[in-house]
Amino acid sequence: MSVIKTWLIVTLAITLPAASGVPVENMSSDMLDIEYSGNFSGQTIKKSEVSSRFQTHYFMLRYAPVPSLLISGGIGSSVFETDAPFKFKGDPGFSPTAAVHLFSPKLFTYASLTSGISASLINSKNVNDKYITLFFAPEAGILLYIGTIFDLTVGAKGHILSGTTNSSSFSNNNYVRGFLSMTLHSLQGRSYATMTVDLSPQSSKDWSFGPNEASIGFQIGYFLKPLSKKESGTSSQDTSGYFHDFNKMKQLQEKMADDLKERE
Repeated sequence: MSVIKTWLIVTLAITLPAASGVPVENMSSDMLDIEYSGNFSGQTIKKSEVSSRFQTHYFMLRYAPVPSLLISGGIGSSVFETDAPFKFKGDPGFSPTAAVHLFSPKLFTYASLTSGISASLINSKNVNDKYITLFFAPEAGILLYIGTIFDLTVGAKGHILSGTTNSSSFSNNNYVRGFLSMTLHSLQGRSYATMTVDLSPQSSKDWSFGPNEASIGFQIGYFLKPLSKKESGTSSQDTSGYFHDFNKMKQLQEKMADDLKERE
C-alpha cells in the first residue's frame, strides 16, 4: 500500500497547480507525447481461486495520427506474485505493452464516447518457477469534460489473463470490471496526470495485500510536440464550451469597440 500512496502523492504534487490544458484523449493531428504508466492489479486465477497480483511500470510513446485515434506503445518491467498454496513471488522481468484507442467527436460539447484495447506481456520468475502471461484490457466508456483542468471517464473494461507457469496454463476467473478514470491538465497544456481505478463485481474491501479483484493505475505524461498557436488557441484558450454566454460577451465587446471608434 505504501507504493500506491507514493504514486498518489507524486501525481497530486505535479497536477494540483494546473489551470488549463489539452486532454491526451483529445489530441490534435500528428501529436506525440511521452508518458510514465504504472499499474497495480489483483485477480483470482485457476480453478482453485488463487489470489494473485502484478505490478507494471512502463515508459510510453503515444501518437495521434488523427484526432480520433490514439496509438500507444512502451517498454518496462513487471512483477507477478500469488498467494497460497503456490506462494510464488517473482523478480522483475522485461514487459512490452501496446494500445489503440478511438474517440468520438464531442457530444453536446461536454462528452465523447471512447473505446480501445491494450495488451501487455507480464513476465516474472524466480529460481523455482516462472509466470508468463498475456494481459488484455478492452474497454468502452464515456469521457466527460468537467472543466478546463479536469476530465472524468467512466465505463466497463475487460481484465483477461492467458498465461503459463512451469507446470501448467492459467487464466483469471472474472473478466469484466467497471472503471473510473480522472485526468488533470497543466497550466500550459503540455503535461497531464491520470488516476484510474477498476473493480470487478467480486472485489472486496480487504486490500491489506494489495488490490483485491481490482486495479489502480497512474499515468504522468508530457507533450513532446507543442501545439501550434492556432491549435493552442482553440484547445486551451477557447472557453466557449464552458461558459454559455461567451459568444454573447464577445459580440458585446466587439460592439463596444466599434462604438468607441465611431466616437473618435
